[in-house]
Amino acid sequence: MSTRANIKLINGDSIIWVYRHSDGYPAETGHDLAEKLKKSCYDFNELTAGILKDDAYRITTEQHGDIEYLYTIEFENYGSIQSGDITFKCQKASYYDSHECLNPFVYLEDYYKNQADEDNKEIPSCSIEVIKSPEEAQEKLAYYYRAKLKHIIRASKIQLERNDFYYISA
Repeated sequence: MSTRANIKLINGDSIIWVYRHSDGYPAETGHDLAEKLKKSCYDFNELTAGILKDDAYRITTEQHGDIEYLYTIEFENYGSIQSGDITFKCQKASYYDSHECLNPFVYLEDYYKNQADEDNKEIPSCSIEVIKSPEEAQEKLAYYYRAKLKHIIRASKIQLERNDFYYISA
């Protein structure tokens, strides 16, 4: 089964909805969005173009009902980090029994910003990052890079345990 996600790009009054059918978890989509934000030089138009050029994403009209992750990237003052802050949010669907829940998404529970936080088991109260400069972006979005590395390490350990590597003969 696929891990579906929506990305909500906000620039002033404009909202663009993007859908990703598989690999929507932070180690893949969160990392990919952080990379695309960096490559776009923190510019809304460049970021949107970069996302839409990627076959993993497709434009949609609204939030899908069966997603597991919702990413929101909001540009405060029309377009780039030079004109205002950028807010990067990642939320995970909370599955609940009651239809009375007003917010079906929660902030990540395993959100360690860095190794020191993880060692001390200090989880921030929410996974919202307000980015004021390109320099700050690397530090504040480091979680997604760490998640990607941990995902690769975990997959490699499983392959080693199963002796699942394929050998290529010369």
